[in-house]
Amino acid sequence: MPNWLVGDFKIRGTKEKLTNFLKNEIISVAYYPLEKAPDIKVTIDKEFEDIKIESTNVLRLKFGRRNHLNVNALTFDFYGESDECEIVVLEDVEFAWGILPDGHQGGGIHQYVEKSKEYGVDFRFYGFEMGGEFNQEFEIINGELKFFRDIEFKDYKWECVKPNMGG
Repeated sequence: MPNWLVGDFKIRGTKEKLTNFLKNEIISVAYYPLEKAPDIKVTIDKEFEDIKIESTNVLRLKFGRRNHLNVNALTFDFYGESDECEIVVLEDVEFAWGILPDGHQGGGIHQYVEKSKEYGVDFRFYGFEMGGEFNQEFEIINGELKFFRDIEFKDYKWECVKPNMGG
């Protein structure tokens, strides 16, 4: 059973680009044979341009290593009169064992870089992993990895802002 890196995954882009990303890269998964087959419903409110993604199962990102969004419904509200950049925050996303650096099969940071390029969106993540006593952070802007770091502590329980998250 994995330890879980848990944190907020931010996505930034225009309404159109964010909508395209969310519709295509969030999927539904069934974990047990008794659960209903994966299904997903995407609704876009034309008047307010809000997006709602629903499933009878848990939602996850299609790419990357094993991850969970820990919800079966997400609503993204876009406000404003223009197509200026918006930010969507997926809260408490779980990544099994963390995000791997480049060169690893099945979930390296390069997959996030490629999705940023493909959809024209930016990513930012900061997560906590209590079991391994480390945090991870990365930022990708315009398909370019700005930084990726494992953050270690001498005294995790004392120095970490949220030492009881993840694990």
